[in-house]
Amino acid sequence: MSAKVVFLMQEKWHRAYDSIYDHLEKDFDLRCVPGTDMDAVVGALEWADVVFLDCVQDVAAAVSCLPRRGKLVALLRGFEVHTTLATVVNWDNVDALCVTSSYLVDLLRFTVSDIASRVDIHILPTGIDMDHVPPRERFDPTGKMGFVNDLCYFANYPLALQCFAAASFDPGLSLHVAGEYAGNERERMELALYSDNLIASMGLSNRIHVEGKVRSLFHWLEDKEFFLHTACGATSDDLLYLAMARGVRPIVHHFPGATDLLPQELVFDTVDQFRNVLDAVRPFPSELRDYVAESRPLSVRLAAVDRLMEGLLAPSP
Repeated sequence: MSAKVVFLMQEKWHRAYDSIYDHLEKDFDLRCVPGTDMDAVVGALEWADVVFLDCVQDVAAAVSCLPRRGKLVALLRGFEVHTTLATVVNWDNVDALCVTSSYLVDLLRFTVSDIASRVDIHILPTGIDMDHVPPRERFDPTGKMGFVNDLCYFANYPLALQCFAAASFDPGLSLHVAGEYAGNERERMELALYSDNLIASMGLSNRIHVEGKVRSLFHWLEDKEFFLHTACGATSDDLLYLAMARGVRPIVHHFPGATDLLPQELVFDTVDQFRNVLDAVRPFPSELRDYVAESRPLSVRLAAVDRLMEGLLAPSP
């Protein structure tokens, strides 16, 4: 009989680790339970051999204190490292913590200094299924620069605007923003007023297009030539790799761990350096795609998942 596995999903972040879910579904009796339904959560903890907390969000603290029959695994995403969410989890009652990169563990130590001594940490590196990301048939220069994030302090949106302004001497460039203002009402209002004023004062209102949430980032990237990332951390490194696999060149502000994820020549510190990266000899789209295929294959992530499951399900000594 196959082992019983449950994913406790946060509704807002449904299937954040979908490649792991799809992989485990082939070999295990797998169920998906909404983390907001506590009766269902309690039942899942009693039934499952392994329970995955998909994102260390609101329900994580409660689940980490509940009794259970099997093992509990927390899947931590990049943006959660920059919040206080991890501080309220009872890590002594969690069997494994999974992150995509070791630099996230270093950041996590700022809020949970003894995390490495309280829970086993596993690296499940980002992996891209290249079969599901076909190359673009054509890649005509469009001058379109994409920016994807919630518009909040963490996204460093004003820096993105200043970087674009530094490159605005090229009349063929335009900035396309996929995101909405986030935070509490005052934070949203303050950033919106500041950003709108900055865009107007720089005379760029007709070249910066805020498009809100987009339904399919895969299709939205179709006509983009550049992908600008100015956030304080890697909120979604898989999106950076997806862009590269589609032949879109990322230009990334130097957040902690940036050079562990991307080639140095794609990373900048200052606005002047942004200009240098933008003006540098541009790699062919096929070279960007080859980089992702070679450095972030899905097979490496799935092999790490298999090792994790083997350890979790091994008989107790």
